[in-house]
Amino acid sequence: MKTMETYSYLVPDASYKLIELSPELLEVIKLQKSGISIKASSHDSLDLVLTTDTKTFQLREKKHSNTQLLIKEKNEKIIGFSSFGSALELNKTIGRINYSNVPIYNGNLSKFKERLLKNQSISISVDELILQSPISRGEFDNHWIELNGSEIENIAVILSSNFITEILTLLINIIIANDLNFNNLNLYKIFQIIEIEIENEIENITIDILETVLKKFSKNLQNPFKIDFLKISKWYGIEMLKLYSTNSIEIDEFCLNWKSSIPSSLTSIESISIDLNMLKGYYYKITGSTNKIKYLNKHSLPMDNTSRFKALFQLNKYWDLDEFEPFIIDLNEKNLKITSFIMKYARVQKQGNKTIISSR
Repeated sequence: MKTMETYSYLVPDASYKLIELSPELLEVIKLQKSGISIKASSHDSLDLVLTTDTKTFQLREKKHSNTQLLIKEKNEKIIGFSSFGSALELNKTIGRINYSNVPIYNGNLSKFKERLLKNQSISISVDELILQSPISRGEFDNHWIELNGSEIENIAVILSSNFITEILTLLINIIIANDLNFNNLNLYKIFQIIEIEIENEIENITIDILETVLKKFSKNLQNPFKIDFLKISKWYGIEMLKLYSTNSIEIDEFCLNWKSSIPSSLTSIESISIDLNMLKGYYYKITGSTNKIKYLNKHSLPMDNTSRFKALFQLNKYWDLDEFEPFIIDLNEKNLKITSFIMKYARVQKQGNKTIISSR
């Protein structure tokens, strides 16, 4: 049996970090089919994340008292040249897109170009945005569509809600007028129709923008597209809800307004679902009323846990669990059972077959 002499020449070296590899990540490394990156959590944070092609992991330093040495072999001798009192632990997390500097595009190309000339800091490509965001590529593609993300002349943009509604309505009418199949829509064919039939829309609607809208309202993310009518109905419902951010509206009246906002050319040939359950996470019920609702923008709520719960109870003293959960689910970073997480900040009570959330 071969024997080797061991020596230690330990010098503190901050350029080395140990990462505990989970079985999942170890398999990724073995297969060598996935790119692995380490990124900052945000521009002003020292926290790090590790991303594969499809998943994001938070890196947290875990200190320990065990002796861990970094060694190398030299002249048939083993030399320990650095020691560690901590390791980086991987915890699966939800990736985020740093879109604070991404401009909103409302369909006016000339004004958009003027804005770019005045502020070069908003000129960032989608590829650059991925590199600067603590998120995997696979997660990015889905989140980017949810954010209404698109690209204009190689610059990342977020399409305004009004502009998307305008394009969606136009798209529906084009599909029906040209007798196209909702389950087999070709991106290039539709864009060609727009070029021929609606010349004044060409400057505003690029093929990238059209692709974004098709992806947003389809069951798949690749051409040809298959339209998802539930997504279309939900979109018009959310846009209708936004009209009631100040004043409340009775649920029955709202549902009638919601249905009438969907293009009649579509509702005349398809059975479109109108169900308030589809809009959970976008409304709250008025205290003391079971049939009046108001729009609530989740992104306007505080980011820290205690303040978020306090703000929600200022809007309504008592919440049904299924209507409350969408507004706090992102705070449950440790993926606890949702009622266990809520009990840290609020009271959870069973009333028949319902679970009611109230302040302590």
